[in-house]
Amino acid sequence: MSVLLLLVAFPAFGATLTLDEALADAHANPDRMAAEARAVASQAAERATKADALPSVSGSGSATVGGTVGSTTAGTWKAGLQADQRLYDFGATPSAIRAATHTAEAAHADVDEAVISVDLAVRQAFFAAAAAKALVAVADEALANQDKHLAQVQAFVTVGTRAPIDLAKAKTDRANVLVAQIRARGDYQSAQAALAAAIGREVPLDADPDDTPFPAVDGEDTPVQLLFEDAMKRRPDMLASAQRGAAEFETYLGARAALAPSLDAVGATDASGSAGLTAGAASSPALAWDVGLQLAVPIYTGGAKRAEIAQDHASEMALDAETTALAVQIRLEIAQAQVAVVTDRAAVEAADDAVDAARTQLDLAQGRYDAGAGSAIELSDAQLGLRNAEAQRVGTVYDLASARAKLIAALGRP
Repeated sequence: MSVLLLLVAFPAFGATLTLDEALADAHANPDRMAAEARAVASQAAERATKADALPSVSGSGSATVGGTVGSTTAGTWKAGLQADQRLYDFGATPSAIRAATHTAEAAHADVDEAVISVDLAVRQAFFAAAAAKALVAVADEALANQDKHLAQVQAFVTVGTRAPIDLAKAKTDRANVLVAQIRARGDYQSAQAALAAAIGREVPLDADPDDTPFPAVDGEDTPVQLLFEDAMKRRPDMLASAQRGAAEFETYLGARAALAPSLDAVGATDASGSAGLTAGAASSPALAWDVGLQLAVPIYTGGAKRAEIAQDHASEMALDAETTALAVQIRLEIAQAQVAVVTDRAAVEAADDAVDAARTQLDLAQGRYDAGAGSAIELSDAQLGLRNAEAQRVGTVYDLASARAKLIAALGRP
């Protein structure tokens, strides 16, 4: 009864989910959304930095009223505008703008990298779920075959052509296959949950991944060097690293320029007057204005600016080293993914041959058993061999699909 209840708890295969649908559904993945939000923030920071190069205008105003008991009560007011425009600062402001632009472009590349990473995770989870689903089908077929064999042995034992030990062996084999089926269904549910998490869902999937073969990757047999050169042009993480290096270089130039003088144009205008609350207490407004140039020369900052320059220069060198290391890593990822594709392709062909051979062996063992020339152990071994061969083929097929997904990501392709 407990086994029956456990089997009922597992959902049957339902609607089909394609890989393209899973990838499209992943647009709400938290990692992808976070990268998009950071890109928006970087754009805002770029606009704020560009605004520093524009004139700034501020206004001010005040009003007071006062007097003594029995005297005239009067009020005064004042209003003014002040404008400021940076004229020259030895490139500090342009460097800051260029640094902000490079940082924003790096953030956009981070979005593309997040999409590739999420797509890889979805593809791998999808293939794992599809493999788990296929293994359930293998277990179901094995159990159906065991049921047929058990009924056959039961009939043989009833008429006395087979010994009771064969029936006990058949029941044992069926129980073992049933355990394998239960575990396969549990593994499939876990794989479905992992796929839902990769997509970014908070609820389990209500569909089954389809079993359409994943196609070959364009150029998967191309020499690694050519693939590497192509990847260097399109990998978002490489583009982001280069942009961050450029931003750090501009920051370094801006820090050096901060040691030089800066020149601003300034201007202000004021209007003031008084207004009485009794007749004759008001006065005409007084207007004043002034314009000029303001030169700021940093003389001594306690070494803070020079320390900032040294820090920015060191950060630039570190980013250059990280970019070089990333290029080495990209080449390794491409090489490893390509080797895995070639290896798994050959493994699939070998697994197909193994399944064909195992089916032939089972047919022969079944014939020998039916004729009374073979033993129950021989037939059981043949049944187990076919089940193992089919499970191995499932694994190699989806290992190949996963290897191709890794190659796509390594090449920086969507």
